[in-house]
Amino acid sequence: MLDMTAPCIDVHCYHGKWSFPIIELTTTDVLALMERAHVEKAILMSARAIQYDLVGGNAELAAAIAPHPGLYGYVYINMHYPEASLAEMEKYLWSDKFVGVKYHGEYSRANAAAPENREAFDRLEKVYRKPLLIHSWGLPEHGNVTAYSLPSQILELACAHPSLKIVMGHMGGTVWMDGIRAAEQAPNLYLDTTASYADQDKVAAAVRALGAEKVLFGSGATEGSLFMQKAAILDADITDDEKHTVLYGAAQQVFDL
Repeated sequence: MLDMTAPCIDVHCYHGKWSFPIIELTTTDVLALMERAHVEKAILMSARAIQYDLVGGNAELAAAIAPHPGLYGYVYINMHYPEASLAEMEKYLWSDKFVGVKYHGEYSRANAAAPENREAFDRLEKVYRKPLLIHSWGLPEHGNVTAYSLPSQILELACAHPSLKIVMGHMGGTVWMDGIRAAEQAPNLYLDTTASYADQDKVAAAVRALGAEKVLFGSGATEGSLFMQKAAILDADITDDEKHTVLYGAAQQVFDL
């Protein structure tokens, strides 16, 4: 039976300071957490880039991960700044240290599937050929009156870019069953397990519906608990082989790590 010493790859990890009250963890802190939780590799995104400064945040992240072989990065893009986003993709995505793009529709207040955003995702799909991690949730967030990260919107994006691997962060959040149903309809749509709270064995529900190869381990550290999220996989009503795939194998395949 697998335990906390099982190796894993964390596809949903943050770097830097958040604007809300939370302990700020340094890169050294993150590496210490990874060692304790037996995380062999982690893919980080910049909290600064997500919240307000994509250029400065991406640069800060690049410097933080450069010396560490187990740390990789997502380039953050914001569809209200299309030219800057295209330039950031060109700057970083040729590097082996940056293995994908992160997009957060609620912070950016822009639906990724909107026609005006097609160029960025076309380039990611056809030029850089690296995956997209996209925030998903079932309600408007961060003061918005319109939702920009619904599973249905992400499914639309996945169908428009069939060779782009898209990882739906949080599995849809408050509507994780909608996230599972969306991923059933698109072979290029995957789920990550990151959550701020524990629902009764949604990991097993996702694995039963999709297969373990479409479910990736994400912790949400430094915002969330790496140990709680790993325990959710270990406690799931799935086989040890499926647990290993969720914790390690699926990410290895999707991100070519």
